Amino acid sequence: MSEKVSIVNLTPWSQGFTRINTVGSVSLPAYGRMNIEREEVSSQCYNRNIQFVGIDGQGSHARIYIEDADLRKEFEFDAETRKQNVLTDEKLAKLFEYKRMSDFEKNLKECVVIHAERFVLVDYIKKHKINDYEKIRAVERLVGITIG
Repeated sequence: MSEKVSIVNLTPWSQGFTRINTVGSVSLPAYGRMNIEREEVSSQCYNRNIQFVGIDGQGSHARIYIEDADLRKEFEFDAETRKQNVLTDEKLAKLFEYKRMSDFEKNLKECVVIHAERFVLVDYIKKHKINDYEKIRAVERLVGITIG
């Protein structure tokens, strides 16, 4: 358990948590990656830290992603029939490939659920210079801000 695993902040702002096994805290910069003791990550998951376990306890829409596949399987974030449901650039690229607006809006609401994901989506649009007017308006309605 003393080996280290990588964790990734999936949000455009710093994320942090108080350590359980030792004194101190951990701070991850926006979209940052850090190696941390496997035991600490396990403790955070066992204590249901929402940043790791997400909104359903199975890692869906988590704000911190554990890169170690064995640890994700241990906490049933990944299983034989499904993968952990986190927002990635690949998912967003697929989302913007939808041609029909009804398909785009339906999948947008399924893909982008938590507050942090809304801002990840806005960053994605700016980073990849998405210029589809109707899709950007649909995102603005969801997020509640104007994308400039």
